[in-house]
Amino acid sequence: MNRLARSTFLVLAVVAPTAWVGCDGALSEPSSVTRIEVSVTLDSLTALGDSARLNATAWDASEQALPISDFVWSTSDDDVVTVDASGVATARGNGTASVTATAANVSGSVRLNVHQKVARVELKPALDTLRGLGDWRPLRAQLTDRNGYSIVGRRPLWHSSDPDIVSVDESGIVIAESAGQVRVTASVDGASGHVVLAVAPTEFVALGAGALHSCALTKAGIVLCWGDNRFGQLASGAGGDLRRIPEPVKAQTRFKAVSAGGQHTCGLVEDGHALCWGWNQTGQLGNANFEDFAPQPVPVAGHERYRQIVAGERHTCALSLGGTAYCWGDNWRGQLGDGTQDPRSTPVAVVGGHRFNILDAGWAHTCGVTSDGETYCWGDNDFGQLGVTDRSRRFSLAPELVSGGIPFISIGTGGAFSCARARDESIYCWGDNHHGQLGDGTTDEQRTPGAVGGPVSPSAALGLGQDHICASGTHGTAHCWGANYYGQLGVGSRENHLTPAEVQGVSGFLVLGAGRHHTCGLARNHASASATVYCWGANGSGQLGNGGESDSDLPVRILLP
Repeated sequence: MNRLARSTFLVLAVVAPTAWVGCDGALSEPSSVTRIEVSVTLDSLTALGDSARLNATAWDASEQALPISDFVWSTSDDDVVTVDASGVATARGNGTASVTATAANVSGSVRLNVHQKVARVELKPALDTLRGLGDWRPLRAQLTDRNGYSIVGRRPLWHSSDPDIVSVDESGIVIAESAGQVRVTASVDGASGHVVLAVAPTEFVALGAGALHSCALTKAGIVLCWGDNRFGQLASGAGGDLRRIPEPVKAQTRFKAVSAGGQHTCGLVEDGHALCWGWNQTGQLGNANFEDFAPQPVPVAGHERYRQIVAGERHTCALSLGGTAYCWGDNWRGQLGDGTQDPRSTPVAVVGGHRFNILDAGWAHTCGVTSDGETYCWGDNDFGQLGVTDRSRRFSLAPELVSGGIPFISIGTGGAFSCARARDESIYCWGDNHHGQLGDGTTDEQRTPGAVGGPVSPSAALGLGQDHICASGTHGTAHCWGANYYGQLGVGSRENHLTPAEVQGVSGFLVLGAGRHHTCGLARNHASASATVYCWGANGSGQLGNGGESDSDLPVRILLP
C-alpha cells in the first residue's frame, strides 16, 4: 500500500508543472503557449564548422515563462546552417538562414548569418620564375577560413612591389615587363599571401622582319615586336607610334610561329590556329572584313589549323597540317593562287591540289616547295620571279612549275625575286637583279634559277628583303648581297654587293629575316648557349630595336627593358 502511494506521488510530481494551482487549492487547466522567443549570443558565424548555442523560451498570454524545454529545432536552409536537437547551430555555407524552435504548435525563430572571414591566402601555382620579357601566368588565390574551409566568390586585391618589372591585373595575371625580381601579393579581409617572382633572361627561337618593323618569338611563346606601328602591326595598342625597343604583343596566348609582312603581322598559336594584326585594307588579316587595321590580334576566319604562316607585302599564306596552301589578302597579280584576281578577306585554297612542305610570300608573288622537291610560284612575274621561261607571262593566277628541275628543300621570296636552297645546301636565285640580289656577279635579270656565286658557305637559312638577301651558313657565318644603301648587308659599308659578303662583327647565326631595307638575325651566344637578336640596316622607324633611329651598317643588339 505504501509503495503504491509513493509511486502515484511520483507520477503527480512529473505532471504537476503543466497545471496552475488556484487560490482555493484546486488545479486549473494548463496555460497555453502564446509565443516562443529564441536567443543566441552570436548571430554571425565567420568560419564553416563554427557553432552557436540557441536558447528558446516559451511564454503564455500573461507573459509568464513556461517551463518547457522539449523544443523541436529546424532551419530554413540546411546548406547554410544545420541545428541539432539540443539547439546547437553549425555553419555549413555562406548566407543567411532562420533557425526555428517549435513547441505546442507555436514557433519562434532567429536569423543567423554565415560569412566566412579569410584567415589564410595561398597563391597557386607555386611560381617563382617568368621566362623572359612578356611571359605571363595566371595566379590563383586559394582562400580559407580559420577552420581550413575554402572560400569561393571573393576577389583579393593584387599588388606588385614593382610593376615596372612584373605587373599584375585585377584577376591575378602577372606579366614580365623587364628583368628583375618582385613580390606579388594577394590580400583580403586583412589576410595576405605572396610569391616572389624573378624574370629570367629572354630566350629567342625565331624572328621575322617586315617592311618597317621586326618581330621575334621567345622560348616562352611570346611575340615581341618593334619598329613602325602606324597600323597596329606591333599589337602593342592603338596604332600611330613607333617603338624603338621590343614590346610584347598584347595577347594572352602563346605562339609557336610568327611572320612579319608589309604592315601587318601574323602568328600561329600552340594549337595551330592563326592570328593576325595590323593593316587590313586588302583583307590580309583574314578575319572576314576589309577594315583599315586591327591593333590587336584577331583570329583568321575558319577552323583550319596550320603548321606554317607567311606574311607578304599585302597578302598572307599558310600551310595546313595536311600540306594544303591557303592564301588571303591582296590578289591584284594573282598572288593568292586561287585562279582569280579578287582580294580575299578569308583563306582560299591554292588551286592545283599540290601538297607543300614550305611556303613563302613576297611583295606580290608566292612560292612553295612540294614534298617531292618540285617548286611552284604564282602571282607577279614582271621580273621573272616565278622562274618560268615564257617572258610573256607577266603574272600567273595559279601555281607555275619553276623551270630547271632542281629539287629544292626550302624557298624564299623578296620584292621581285626568289631564291631557293637545294639539297646540297647551295643557293639558286631568279628574278629581278637590279641591285645584284641574285648573287651571280651581275645585275642582269634571270628568269630561271641560277646558282649564287662567291664564297657563301652551305646555307642553313635564307632571308629575302625587297632587293637584298642574307643566308646563314651551317657553321653560323652569315653572308648578304644585293642592295646596301642603308647598310642592310651588315658588312660595315654602304656599297652594293653582287656576290655574297660576310656579315661583320657577329657569328653563330641560326635564323635570318630580311625586311624592306633592314635585316635581323638570331645568333647563338656561345658563353650562355642562348640566342640573341641582332639587326642592321635602315632604322628610321626603330626597326633595329636598339633604342634609336639611326641606320647601322653593322649588326646591333636589340635592347630589352
